Amino acid sequence: MIKKISTFLLSFVLTSCICTDADLKKFNWKYGKGYYFGDFINFDDTNLRNDTLFEMNVETRNLTAYAVITKTKNIYFRGHKEIEIKSLKTGETGTYFGK
Repeated sequence: MIKKISTFLLSFVLTSCICTDADLKKFNWKYGKGYYFGDFINFDDTNLRNDTLFEMNVETRNLTAYAVITKTKNIYFRGHKEIEIKSLKTGETGTYFGK
């Protein structure tokens, strides 16, 4: 009985720690700590591909990769999601919270 409960709890924790692409696009991401990419980040098909973030150069109309998402967490008990973003230029990381 204890083994069944332990297995259930472990599977629940593992699945609740994953943040999907749909979650990334659904939430508004607010700056938390570390490297600063802006107060808020919103993801869509134009600025997010796989785990890479892009920005559009208005003058040349070219997309430039500027960061990658290195960690995603679905923090069940706090009721929010968390991502860690790493700058491709400096290697610094910043944390953002999905609300």
